[in-house]
Amino acid sequence: HYPLFEYPSYQASLANTMAEVARDSDLDILHVHYSLPDAAAAYLAREMLENGRTRIVATMHGTDITVVGHDPAIYELSKFLLRSLDGRTAISEYMKRRAIELYDLEAPIEVIPNFVDIGRFRHDPCPKMRAHFAPHGEKILMHVSNFRPVKRVEDVVRIFERVRQEVDAKLLMVGDGPDHERAVQLAERLGVAEDVAFLGLESNVEEFLCTADVFLLPSVEEGFGLAALEAMSVGVPVVATNTGGLPECVAARETGFLHEVGDIESMAFSALRIATDPDLRARLSAAARARVTAHFTPEIVIAKYEAFYERVMGQQPASHD
Repeated sequence: HYPLFEYPSYQASLANTMAEVARDSDLDILHVHYSLPDAAAAYLAREMLENGRTRIVATMHGTDITVVGHDPAIYELSKFLLRSLDGRTAISEYMKRRAIELYDLEAPIEVIPNFVDIGRFRHDPCPKMRAHFAPHGEKILMHVSNFRPVKRVEDVVRIFERVRQEVDAKLLMVGDGPDHERAVQLAERLGVAEDVAFLGLESNVEEFLCTADVFLLPSVEEGFGLAALEAMSVGVPVVATNTGGLPECVAARETGFLHEVGDIESMAFSALRIATDPDLRARLSAAARARVTAHFTPEIVIAKYEAFYERVMGQQPASHD
């Protein structure tokens, strides 16, 4: 803290530290996530180094484009930073398209998806955990998110209420955020509160995913859908929205079902089908795990990043074009 400044300058400190570490450790690449403040700090660090060698790579994840990128107060800065990078990656084709449209980018963007630790997120029956949440053999639906409006957690509760009309079921809600109380109040109004468990923030999500029969993700938009990928890795079929990067993660009618945003009736119907048809659920579960192991393991995705780094190192630094 300096008396001269009302607030400490996080970005300046970050840039200075990046430059120091890059110089002391002889780094080739600074790979940052999100444009602000990370890419801005990396840009400053590269200019401070003045070695003509250090490259900057940035990954676009979602809100850095879909939310922050629309803010007129920082739009021009975000656009400048993305054009000043040595390499750009996006976690989905959807995010790539959004970035190109928003910033009128002509520079290439490499699509490299998220990955999941299939050793940690594995198909592992957990009878004791299931018995705890569904002591009478109820079907278990589950949702994991930060409970922001974009996640539509109230739709999760409404979907569950419709499923519960047809079959005994429980709903596990993992996470916390601004719409938590709205979801709690809706569950009470719909008369399903006793069957909904709001578990709050959990670091070991996989321990709860292993209990689920269906995973619900009715978001307005997802850059990729990492929560859905984690559920698929555990072998849990996903019912989600046909929006954003979700269709690149969830294979419709193969690893789950995709519906339009707000189509609660269709999502409830699909969730009910999965929960009550053992053969369908087994087929979707096996395909979900197989899709993850074929496309989204650390080994597969890290190899893509390493190949991308090699290409970036073989080109002229952006600041010297």
